[in-house]
Amino acid sequence: MNNQKNERIKNMNETTLKERTEKLLEIDKIIKRLDATIRPAAFSLLQDYVLAGVAAGKEKSKAVTTENLGSEGREGFFSKFNHDKPSDNVLLLCAYHFSQYGSAAFTTDEISDLANEVGVTIPNHPAMTIKAAQRKGKSLFRIAGRGLYAPTVHGESFFKATYKVSKGTQQKPQPEE
Repeated sequence: MNNQKNERIKNMNETTLKERTEKLLEIDKIIKRLDATIRPAAFSLLQDYVLAGVAAGKEKSKAVTTENLGSEGREGFFSKFNHDKPSDNVLLLCAYHFSQYGSAAFTTDEISDLANEVGVTIPNHPAMTIKAAQRKGKSLFRIAGRGLYAPTVHGESFFKATYKVSKGTQQKPQPEE
């Protein structure tokens, strides 16, 4: 009896997976045509399409909760910290980047864009703040290429201790050519 139930659940999960994969690939084609800055919001608008046909219950509530945590996570993170100095806000933004993408390199344009998205004030030239950032005589960032910066081991430790973040594992989206 349990074997039959497990087999039905497995088949249902495979069917659901196939249906959702098809819908996600369809949405992917649409979203790729949009400007990179509005893609996350566009996906949020289209997530109901992916979940259409899912019976109300655990599965749907998990997906919605996961989505809500993602958006509230960013807002919640930035609302925890109130820095008086714009240069400290640059470090806060870098810590958020670290929490998402680990020690992946970033540009000052990415930090500026993030600052604009979340409404955080930063200096006009964040590169100067990043180049000069030190704690206990150790640099927090290293140059990772032309216009690219990445946290040093000391920078990672600083982020973990100061902002209580862990190293992110997400892959950074690749810019379209």
